[in-house]
Amino acid sequence: MPTLKMMVDNAVARSVLSASPVAAGMSAAAMKNDTKSNVCRATGTDIEIVMTWDVAERIGGVQFLCNGSPSTTIEVLGYSDKAGVTKVLDTGGRPACPARARVLRAPWTPATSPSAYAWGGGARAFTWFDNISVKRLVVRLKDPGSRQGYMEVSHAFVGETFTPDENASYDPGLTPVDRGEEFRTDAGDRRFVPGTKGAKLAFSLDSMTERDRSFIWDMLVANGLGVPIIVSLYPGDSSPERERDHQMYGALVQTPAMRRPNFARHATTLEWESM
Repeated sequence: MPTLKMMVDNAVARSVLSASPVAAGMSAAAMKNDTKSNVCRATGTDIEIVMTWDVAERIGGVQFLCNGSPSTTIEVLGYSDKAGVTKVLDTGGRPACPARARVLRAPWTPATSPSAYAWGGGARAFTWFDNISVKRLVVRLKDPGSRQGYMEVSHAFVGETFTPDENASYDPGLTPVDRGEEFRTDAGDRRFVPGTKGAKLAFSLDSMTERDRSFIWDMLVANGLGVPIIVSLYPGDSSPERERDHQMYGALVQTPAMRRPNFARHATTLEWESM
């Protein structure tokens, strides 16, 4: 099966970030926070996002929460200098949200579901590539099939990708999270107060090498419960829906124990909840 990928350090936080064309009242700064409803909206269905750094950053993937349809494309250009003279990366146009659009129940419609981030809607625009050092990164998103007539993005995450020497074990757990509350009236009728929705993803790393153990331990200590990461269990899977559903911007539910089942290997079980 495709090999797990993780991005644990978001270089966006250290970047000078801009976007165009942006609708009045919107700001590219919305891409730097964890508030899903705080978005940067383009004036149309295309947006170009530019990030620069004084010190070169290792980048192996980009991800954005967005309202993109399956027709959305992403193009990433990387430069070794801030001015954008020496190009070292050009992905060309790629599908950004290849999975089918998720269908939500009323009152959501096909036109409003792409922005229903808290209710299971929305999408993640993403692409992977080999890690490379850049001082300037240009990301172009285009959605000619948009049902809303504009592109909006939040939760920008770019960074170095890590792939363990030994893949995650079989039997991962993917759990839908519904924060609604069920109750009964005095007449015994069932009632329900809707709540927001999300997901939990859990899997075990049962045969970690020392390199794997060192990386995971550093992530557990540095990120803890408060700093979310990007985790993709099936990157490049033959099923776009399976890849989408097992990929999240999430925070650890709890810090797990690190085990050593034999003299040569290490093991742990990780669980994240979507932001």
